[in-house]
Amino acid sequence: MDLVVRNARLHPTAGAYPEPVDIGIEDGRITAIRDRGLLEPGSTEIDAEGSLLSPPLVDPHVHMDAVLTVGEPMIMPDIVALAEALKSHDHHITIETAATVYKALPLDLASLSPKLSNSTPWEREGGRFAVAHEKQRINVPVIQQFIDASPDFQLKFVVSDERDLAEIETLLAQLKNWEASDVLLMPEGIDADTLDRRAECVGEICKRTGFRYCPRLHVYLYGHTRGT
Repeated sequence: MDLVVRNARLHPTAGAYPEPVDIGIEDGRITAIRDRGLLEPGSTEIDAEGSLLSPPLVDPHVHMDAVLTVGEPMIMPDIVALAEALKSHDHHITIETAATVYKALPLDLASLSPKLSNSTPWEREGGRFAVAHEKQRINVPVIQQFIDASPDFQLKFVVSDERDLAEIETLLAQLKNWEASDVLLMPEGIDADTLDRRAECVGEICKRTGFRYCPRLHVYLYGHTRGT
């Protein structure tokens, strides 16, 4: 094998591979997927523990080959090595990040998802994570660094209602070198009914601002299912 990626979780996980697996790649193509520990050694090996890999798919806003995501991928210890290995095999790489930490690595699309105040967990476990979340959820210099350094980027916001627009516009006013078409809005929700209720509001905002509407397709396909 030219490259073996070990301990990777595949997206979507529905189907044959609900648990982490080892993936073998030869000549830029996936040639083997095995349960952990069952794939022979490769010329190059990457430990993708804690990372989520997506097969090629098309959605309304980007064509993706390899998507590096899960939690915050930019803090994963082997994220640079993984991206370099994938790029060496001519993969199109999308990084899904909250854009609070920057590392120089090969990528084709930086999908930046700054967290709005609607994400702060004031009610979860007595709010014990809320203060830290508020301090860390936005890092304007890091967002700008991704914008300036990436071949392509998008700014993706999760919107609960009309009140979120002012917060989005305040953040955008602090950033340079973006256009309305670089901004994607997706309705907040973990079930189809909630998404449908919020879709009209978010759609109207997009029509007024020129921002793009981004459906949460994984919720419609799989529901509120871990790993999707």
